[in-house]
Amino acid sequence: MKKMKFNLVALSFLLLSCGSVNNEQAAAIANQLDSALAGNSAIEEENSIPEEGDLFTSKDGKFKINFSGTPTESSDIVPTEVGNIEMTSFMYEKSATEAYMVAYNDYPSEMVKNSSVDDLLDGAKNGSSSSLGITQFDIDKKMEIEGNPGRHFKGTNGAYYAEYKLFLKGNRLYQIALIRDGSYATPERAEAFFGSFALTE
Repeated sequence: MKKMKFNLVALSFLLLSCGSVNNEQAAAIANQLDSALAGNSAIEEENSIPEEGDLFTSKDGKFKINFSGTPTESSDIVPTEVGNIEMTSFMYEKSATEAYMVAYNDYPSEMVKNSSVDDLLDGAKNGSSSSLGITQFDIDKKMEIEGNPGRHFKGTNGAYYAEYKLFLKGNRLYQIALIRDGSYATPERAEAFFGSFALTE
């Protein structure tokens, strides 16, 4: 699975929840992501990588999760209708057909205050599913993570099989995703990943 494809899914997820961008902006964003990923940049010291099976912790992201490997960090400034928004993502490719991601971004507080939480979450969900061409959903429901409103959906376009959990904590949007080529990840793998996610201070 190509890193660029996976990160663009995360990016469009953000764009649809904030507003559309034009083709020129989209091309510029793609180039930024390509450059950032080509260098395979190392995780900064503030993010710790324990041994396999233990939890990866992001100090700035304020979360921990079991990637079962070393994720690649990418940070990009995304132009949207509400201004530039920084999106930070962490991705680990377990194999050529299975990838894990956590991404987060902070919306302007005024935007969140004047918007419906359901609309923001629905826009984010529609962005990711549209990017992958998902037309069939096996799970699509509201949920909460540690008392914060979210969405859980699982769908396929016939080639990619994706499972997402996303939620808002204050003005921060978190995206947690597991995407496979050819089939869904086993329930055990999905639970080991999603179930290990927790917010930190």
